[in-house]
Amino acid sequence: MLVLPLDIAEAIIRELLARKDKATVKSLSLVRSSFTPVCQRYLLSNIIISCSKAEGSRRYQRSSDATLKLLRSSPHLISSIRSLSVLDSGSSWTQLDPALLDILESLTDLSCFIWKAASNSSRPTYWRELPQPLQDSIRATIRRPSVTSLFLHFADLTDLLNTTINISPSLTYLGLRGTGFSKIALELTRPSIIPSFGEMSSRLFVTACKLEWIEDEKMCFGWITAILPNLSLERLQKLAVFRSSLHSKLPELPWGALLYHESVRSNLEELWFDMISTNGPPVDTMSLDRLPSLKRLGLSMGLSRVFDANWDLVLGLSKFFENANATGITHLILCFSFSSTSLVLDPLKVPWGSLDAAVAAIPTLRWVGVQFVDCRREPTGIIPPKTKIMLPMLTERVILHWSTSRVEFPQI
Repeated sequence: MLVLPLDIAEAIIRELLARKDKATVKSLSLVRSSFTPVCQRYLLSNIIISCSKAEGSRRYQRSSDATLKLLRSSPHLISSIRSLSVLDSGSSWTQLDPALLDILESLTDLSCFIWKAASNSSRPTYWRELPQPLQDSIRATIRRPSVTSLFLHFADLTDLLNTTINISPSLTYLGLRGTGFSKIALELTRPSIIPSFGEMSSRLFVTACKLEWIEDEKMCFGWITAILPNLSLERLQKLAVFRSSLHSKLPELPWGALLYHESVRSNLEELWFDMISTNGPPVDTMSLDRLPSLKRLGLSMGLSRVFDANWDLVLGLSKFFENANATGITHLILCFSFSSTSLVLDPLKVPWGSLDAAVAAIPTLRWVGVQFVDCRREPTGIIPPKTKIMLPMLTERVILHWSTSRVEFPQI
């Protein structure tokens, strides 16, 4: 009988799981006894625990009970589990679940722990609503050295961040989500230049930070004070701020203080942010000359209402670059999206001349990416005809890249 080499069997299983074909992998585990442990290792690498209403009853059915039963009957499977996701359905986790506590205690080799709402319509639990033993168990889980990825979503992060959090020294990704859609995502790196001695051995450096729908200052800065001294902003190179209006001055915005933090501004190399205003960014909102290391700037602009034929947004952008002192920018991305059903889209009628001249005047600029997306029906990328006529000065001076999909900065 032909025996399939283990590496080929694993390649087949990985391909099936990449296609989300778990049913076939489950069938393969029954074909031959030698296949069973291989299939189980891949099938059980990611465990999801949920809580749903029992049919015709007010009682909740927790998949944690079935999971714990499986682990107790087959303890050899515990080492295969690398990721645990707990789906939160509001009040379903306010009662102590002994099975979940036992599972968290057993999975000592987890590399990823996720607590998130079961769906967009689910109300996530408040941290203070969790029973104290469960809070303690979660804190113990997220500080284990094996954990490299962590995502926590609670209705209010304030209760969690009011006390110092000890996190895994191996963490490379940290995601926090709180009230509404507020979300913070961090990419981390372990110490590599600063000698590791004493407390320094456990310090993690934030290299990239992404902020979305930040609604209040506590949400934005609570995680810094709560997780210090584990985290440091000294090596923050990339900052992205999405879905944040620029109607007020920068110091008044929740993330403004982070942008100009003394340990951030001298090292920040890449900045992305959305502009909701159709008039472009206020000239006094950003002082790019206060970011001496900034090389890559991305601006994403959503046009959601009718505006006049002068295209105030483009004129506002022109004024911004005329006054922004963007003398160190080498790469620039401009993304335009249209969502107003009454908006007549004709890019060739836009007064691009002033923007073309203002951007082309940046002495260090080498590359510019431009994207148009029409979101009025299905999001569709558009490349306007005669692009050289729209931005002639930029066409002559730099590499001008037009795209119908999301524009990314080229790899350096």
